[in-house]
Amino acid sequence: MTGFALAACISALLVGTAQAAQGVDAATESPDVAAALAARERLDAAALQGDVDTLRELLSPEVVVNDPGNRVRRRDDLLTLFRERVVVYSSVEATIDFAESVGGLVVVMGTKETVLEAVPPGAPWSPGTRLSRRFTDVFTKASGSWQLLVRQSTVFKAEE
Repeated sequence: MTGFALAACISALLVGTAQAAQGVDAATESPDVAAALAARERLDAAALQGDVDTLRELLSPEVVVNDPGNRVRRRDDLLTLFRERVVVYSSVEATIDFAESVGGLVVVMGTKETVLEAVPPGAPWSPGTRLSRRFTDVFTKASGSWQLLVRQSTVFKAEE
């Protein structure tokens, strides 16, 4: 790759990143997107605190999650994992790259880092592992509040 081509690729990447950040800022002007982002922040806080009541409120009864261990989980299974402290996070940090209303749903994409304090038996990581993953969350509005309907996450780095 020539120096010019490399510079052009880097420039395009930087412009795309800036546009994505501007898009998230503009999207939060939408009341639906802002409310779904607030629900997503509450979900992270509830997961961090092991607050099963708040998780129950924010997870749609039909929620489907592809968890970091590449297992598909439903609502009752997720609530049990947190209630029984099989899954415990000691920290959660997220960066939002995209948030937009799409067909009556709100789609949120970004990067999340969590540090695991407890993991399910057979999980590929041990307590203390920092997981970095890309995620896509889809929120639906039910009875006037936003709930997580679908989550997909892919681990791209695990550090012990």
